[in-house]
Amino acid sequence: MSLKEKIKEWEKEQLVLFEELKENLGKKKFVFNSKGGRCFMRDDYDFKYQKCKDCHYLWNHLSNKSRIPVPGNSDKFFNIEKGKGENIFRLREDIKRGNIQFGEKEKKFYNDEFFAITNIDWYSTNDKLLNLAINLLILRLYSVRKKFPLYIDFVYFYRCTETNFLLYIEKDYLSTEEFLKNTTEKTVKSIFFQIILSLKFFSTLFFTHNELDHSKLRFSNKEFNIVYQSVKFISPFRCFIFPSKFSSISIYNSKKDWWGRFFYNGRESIPERLPFEDYLIEMNGSKSYYNSSTELDFVPSFLRENYINSRICFYRLGDNFSLFLDIRRNRGYVWALNSFDVITCFCSLFSLSHFSDFILKDEDLRRIWYGLWRREEAEKITKLLIGKNLLFNDVCKILKKFYIRFDALTYLFREISQLI
Repeated sequence: MSLKEKIKEWEKEQLVLFEELKENLGKKKFVFNSKGGRCFMRDDYDFKYQKCKDCHYLWNHLSNKSRIPVPGNSDKFFNIEKGKGENIFRLREDIKRGNIQFGEKEKKFYNDEFFAITNIDWYSTNDKLLNLAINLLILRLYSVRKKFPLYIDFVYFYRCTETNFLLYIEKDYLSTEEFLKNTTEKTVKSIFFQIILSLKFFSTLFFTHNELDHSKLRFSNKEFNIVYQSVKFISPFRCFIFPSKFSSISIYNSKKDWWGRFFYNGRESIPERLPFEDYLIEMNGSKSYYNSSTELDFVPSFLRENYINSRICFYRLGDNFSLFLDIRRNRGYVWALNSFDVITCFCSLFSLSHFSDFILKDEDLRRIWYGLWRREEAEKITKLLIGKNLLFNDVCKILKKFYIRFDALTYLFREISQLI
């Protein structure tokens, strides 16, 4: 069997792995792709070449390599990552209870996210590569089913000789800086919208990236068109978001009306308290897309509609930033689903001169950028970011000092969709 045929076989097995995920919801522990163990039977071992028959495809084509062209398709590359680790998920009732308690507090401020539901199982793994594989698998299958074109081609995950193997296909990817060498204003707007589009689409899976900056973006010179939430979009290129090993994601079993959430857990003890340092509501001249569960009795009825459309709700993480990252990365919490990832990515992109130059020169993009911040902080954070070429950790050091608007993702989607 050729590598090309083997890839097709693995892709068919993705649906089997996904169904196993759904069927295993409720179990205290389950092994992901348990068929991938080492072959110990003599008939299944080729002593002439001293390698397992099941691994011939990897050994023959990928030995000592991490990236090769896919046979018969010059614009795609076959990738393999490997590392020592388990392929086990463990049920975390403690984290479920903590999330419910946390969510009940959170709903007092914001009710647009995945809080306090009881028809869910929380599953953690201590292996980052397995966590990345689960995210890639679910993102790909959901995208294919919904005909959404911006996903990374997960191929297969298995374990052999106490080593985990993750296989995926990259298209003709270029890095952000390489892609932007000959950029235009139209290109900048298109990149912005594709990032927002992906995060908006994947938010239905309560996907949190937790390490999103411009280095996680990949570009392909393949055109596409899509209609999403009544917005028609055409682009001569594609911008993909590659998940991180700290990402978290959910699946839904409609037959059982039950959710499952999968995440990496590398720390056992994390305080259960709200992670923001401060919270405020004020107007900055932009339109609000915030939905609050808080009663508005304190606002006179004749002013209520204008207040709802104009008040912007902000949170500041401050000295609680490390706690915030812990609960997102190590407990799978969905806090700030509609703001944090898109903000870290946009700040990272803004720190590249290709982006900041166009944003500050274009009247509409400049207005949208400043609408992300409090009026008194917008100029300050702009100066701190511009021309620095910042990645996630550096962005976080700056971002934790400023207020972030809760509805950033919806705000950007609605505003930028009017410009494309």
